[in-house]
Amino acid sequence: MTSSIELIPSFKIGNPFREGGQEHDRHLLLEIGGRSVTLAVYNGEKQLLTGLEHYQLPESFEEIYRQLEDFLLTHEWIRKQYRAVWICFNTSDALLFPEELHDPSIQELVLNTVSGDLPDGDVINELVEKCGFYCVYRVPSSLYDLIGSRFGEESATHIYSVMARFNAVNPVQDEMEVVIGAGRMTVQLTLDGKLQLMQSYPCGNGVEAAYFLLNIRQQFGLDAEAIPVVLSGMVEMDSALEQEISKYFRETRFAEKPSGVDHTEEFSQYPAHYFHTISKLALCVSSAVA
Repeated sequence: MTSSIELIPSFKIGNPFREGGQEHDRHLLLEIGGRSVTLAVYNGEKQLLTGLEHYQLPESFEEIYRQLEDFLLTHEWIRKQYRAVWICFNTSDALLFPEELHDPSIQELVLNTVSGDLPDGDVINELVEKCGFYCVYRVPSSLYDLIGSRFGEESATHIYSVMARFNAVNPVQDEMEVVIGAGRMTVQLTLDGKLQLMQSYPCGNGVEAAYFLLNIRQQFGLDAEAIPVVLSGMVEMDSALEQEISKYFRETRFAEKPSGVDHTEEFSQYPAHYFHTISKLALCVSSAVA
């Protein structure tokens, strides 16, 4: 039997159980990435994030999922009682299919062709309401089985679905949104109010990030003087990554806190763009339980 490994949070905000609160008001939000995990507690009635912890995971594939399994079974916040638990997978093994073209019988073949074959993986599809897309993504079987037994499979979604749902009710005309994670970034391109691209790319540094964004610019014939690039996730203001992207796109800015969700005072010590994905997931929760 392997021993458990203690993960130390990169940062920890607030104590969501400090003032008690009622279980029927509380939701647990989890964002699970390839090399990171974020959990937050959300008060659905007040539409308020009350606490958050962010963890970096090791680079070893085996160690990541061993630690994740241990984490999901033992973390103090996860062991509390909630109205519901909502899990967002932020992984690169995913595609969006137009609803009219989605065929469950070949979805795994297409995913394997684009992303490569992962033998020990469950392929999941979900209809992204109001968007006209199916999100098809893959999760390691042991992790998905643990999620299903611990929280129920219906609790899971993917970052592509969360971003698409958010844009469906908060439309933009032209925008390239870039979500920075540990070693990867997710890019969503909207032109003339329509989703054109949702894809994950390697992102080890600013030069690599700029390389892929420049390829997108060329592929879609974008005007670098006009297309806004909106950054969110774990990226610092005035960082080398932000400065590199700004060389090629005139309007580069950081995402602001979405309207419709708030947070306790402790969150104000950190930039709002750190929590943009979790905030979008919270808005999906509010929509689902309304």
